[in-house]
Amino acid sequence: MERKLKKDENFLELIPKRNPALKYELDENKLVTIVVPNIGFFNKLAQLVFRRPKTSYIHLDPYASYVWRGINGKRDIAALGKYLKREYGEEAEPLYERLVKFIHILKENKYIGLVDKDDVRIK
Repeated sequence: MERKLKKDENFLELIPKRNPALKYELDENKLVTIVVPNIGFFNKLAQLVFRRPKTSYIHLDPYASYVWRGINGKRDIAALGKYLKREYGEEAEPLYERLVKFIHILKENKYIGLVDKDDVRIK
């Protein structure tokens, strides 16, 4: 079971790691498409009954693609913010609000896990 973040933990110090079960593709403009296999009982049922695809393709915009490419299992979220700011400057503002929201979405969809710097457990 996934544990919740502690109140005294700084979210910006956590390190995002990509889910190794997911693949992604880059197009000629370096935009990322995450390839998500739709597996499991309910997905199989939806594929049979509603003709849902066996694989979903999640297309990321330029900012999200840049962040996704920057997730290397070593950079914490604060470093990703600096990485994004260096590339996009003021266009990225409000930087950390957008970045944190995006990281939360990735985590909730199980595209990434979050690792503590001092601990190797994924949260």
